Amino acid sequence: MAPLALLANFVVASPQFNGNAAALLLVPCVLSLTPLASLLLVSALKWSIIGRVKPGRYTLWSTQMLQWWFLQVLLEPLMSLLEPLHGTPLFNLALRLLGADVDIGAVLNGPIVLDPDLLHVRSGAHVAYGARLLCHRFDAGGVLVVGPVHVGKGAYLGPRSTTQPFVTVGAGAHVGPLSVLEAGTTAVSGDVWVGAPARQLVSA
Repeated sequence: MAPLALLANFVVASPQFNGNAAALLLVPCVLSLTPLASLLLVSALKWSIIGRVKPGRYTLWSTQMLQWWFLQVLLEPLMSLLEPLHGTPLFNLALRLLGADVDIGAVLNGPIVLDPDLLHVRSGAHVAYGARLLCHRFDAGGVLVVGPVHVGKGAYLGPRSTTQPFVTVGAGAHVGPLSVLEAGTTAVSGDVWVGAPARQLVSA
């Protein structure tokens, strides 16, 4: 962001504009180039080099594991740049460009998404700030396990909650703050899950 911020400052200070209001209008346009350009670049690299990540178990330093690691290197800084879009349909569109199956009507208010290919979020779902929608984990021996995560219509994931691969949060289910849904967990419609690891508190 720093180079573009300097460029925006130069635009405002330029004697050609001499305080003209048009200079101020250019500032957000210039600053917005960073997340947009980064999104397009990461998307192009992902689809041209990696393609779609598939569920499976991958041994340490295998081709699939290295591809997954390279994707993490690309996505972590990009997620920070996309923070201004959190909670808006534009963030959902950005994730869809990266391979996620996210309805426009879902509200993703600042989750951490590092496995977009395996993420499925339906309309009306609400994912709170800091929730980690992880579709991977490492088992003993450094084996990378990758699997889908499904968040149903109207489901809620609390702040800083975490999912692991092969997790399903059913329609209307509620996952409490700081809770961790372990791999293979299914929270059926209307359930309430809390804790780390998460346990069913209320059943529909």
